[in-house]
Amino acid sequence: MSIKATERSHKFTFMPSQLQPVTDEQELAAIYRRTGVYPYPKAKQEWITQEVKRLQESDEDFDTEQLAKQYDSLKADGKL
Repeated sequence: MSIKATERSHKFTFMPSQLQPVTDEQELAAIYRRTGVYPYPKAKQEWITQEVKRLQESDEDFDTEQLAKQYDSLKADGKL
């Protein structure tokens, strides 16, 4: 790896201790508006998390976007 590549990788590499969670509701709202990315509703996120854990334990492949669509379909069919 060249020196420039190493410098670049360090620029975009973070250690967990360097990250600080954003908890201020106004700051979170501003980030959501700026990025256009919003969190899933709590029930949907919990369902996706359960499915991911189940799939990981069985070594099955998964795609969280597909799981989100599956949740929406099951919810619309009244199965959740």
